[in-house]
Amino acid sequence: MYFFKQSSNNTIYSNNFVNNDLQVLIDTDSANVWDNGAEGNYWNNYTGTDNDGDGMGDTPYVIDENNQDNYPLVKQYIIPEFPSWIILPIILVVTIFAIVIKKWLSHPT
Repeated sequence: MYFFKQSSNNTIYSNNFVNNDLQVLIDTDSANVWDNGAEGNYWNNYTGTDNDGDGMGDTPYVIDENNQDNYPLVKQYIIPEFPSWIILPIILVVTIFAIVIKKWLSHPT
């Protein structure tokens, strides 16, 4: 991730930062929020511990003097996939609904 000068007040969480030479490049004077107050991001170079087993590190992941992830994840974030099987039923329901509405509008009782 690269943040240009004075790119501030962005909220970034539920991401996996893995196998990067530089995790984040931030120009000076940028301050962002790296968690949602409950969970942050997974950083593969995070060296903290999770002594209470809640899935978040016990110490923040410090990016620079203006940026830190207060709730770094100790395991990669699993990004939920949209189930492909649901697409066809949604299309069918929308199509049937459109046909019914069209017929109803053209022949009101």
